[in-house]
Amino acid sequence: MLDDIKKVLPLLTVWSPVSALIYILAYWCSFDINPLIYISLSDLLSYGGYSSVVAFCIILSCAVVEFLSPKKREIEKGHEKIILKLALFWFFIGGVVSLYFGLKYPLAVVGYFLSLIPIGNILSSSKFMKEQFKTAALRYAVCLLLFPSPALILFLALSEAHNINEKSSYMAVTIENVTGMKNGEYIFLGKLGDSLFVLPENGTGFIELNRSVVPVLRYKKFNK
Repeated sequence: MLDDIKKVLPLLTVWSPVSALIYILAYWCSFDINPLIYISLSDLLSYGGYSSVVAFCIILSCAVVEFLSPKKREIEKGHEKIILKLALFWFFIGGVVSLYFGLKYPLAVVGYFLSLIPIGNILSSSKFMKEQFKTAALRYAVCLLLFPSPALILFLALSEAHNINEKSSYMAVTIENVTGMKNGEYIFLGKLGDSLFVLPENGTGFIELNRSVVPVLRYKKFNK
């Protein structure tokens, strides 16, 4: 198990910033902002930190299932079926949620369901995967990370952007004493590099600010 985990670590090192980049591009491009102009290494590490938590939970869940199996040192068909059923159940629940919240983003929903295809025995039980990872749990964990996760990340980014565009749920900041801006509350989009982006609550078009010139920030959650 430890040897297999060592093989996964380089994969996670690459996967975290890549998944972070997917989220950043999908989210910020929804507001006609080119994130590649502003993005910094710290942004990738910050967003990638959330991805690492997801990866850890997936691997830990698979490892627990394997640890609880009757014969921990053997890879059995019955054992693999248990993990496969749990994985498919997890993605079935996720699929229902995606259909409910993602009707305005059919591409995200289609991508989500297409990502289920490699989860089955075709990939996780292939000769290549068995040669690379002797542990069944790690094989499934790798498949879960590489294929469904990007689709889920895309869906979450588009859903968050949709809520802000529809002004149904968003974070707000109170900005005061900033030259060229009226005092009041603005919709908070986020931070990229040295810039902070907001939207007028009753207008369109983003406003770019430097972090250093925003003296007052108060976060509030709105649900309309």
